[in-house]
Amino acid sequence: MYLGKARTQALLPRMRERRAGRLLFVSSVVGRIVFSGNAAYSASKWALEALVEAPAIETGPYGIHATLLEPGTVSSGALDAPLTYRLPDDPYTALAADSMNRGHSLTPEQVARAVADAAELDAPPLRLPVGDTAAAILAARKAAPENVPFVPGS
Repeated sequence: MYLGKARTQALLPRMRERRAGRLLFVSSVVGRIVFSGNAAYSASKWALEALVEAPAIETGPYGIHATLLEPGTVSSGALDAPLTYRLPDDPYTALAADSMNRGHSLTPEQVARAVADAAELDAPPLRLPVGDTAAAILAARKAAPENVPFVPGS
């Protein structure tokens, strides 16, 4: 959960005094890749990734760790029928439908457990994939060439 700039800034003075603290943010695997038909959501997560990386750099010397948890698809109900509001003649609907099969969905409880586990890590990483599907997609992205768009599963 992103607390917002004002709340994060309100917490930081006390964390700096203690020279310890954790800032945990739930991003998404699409904070580092994009699925067809999902550009706006991906853009919001890419922005969150940058928004968190900056304070990670700035607060690290004070013993404050920032971590982005990056789950894959979460079965929260929000994406039960993502193609419902597409126009009938939308030429990209087939591409979006093909990208919907993203592997096993996580439950909200699994993501919550990952957040709790991350809070307990001695040396939390900046980015932490949540679930096997997210780890596999991000590994494939890392191995893919940078000179062409990455298309998961291709």
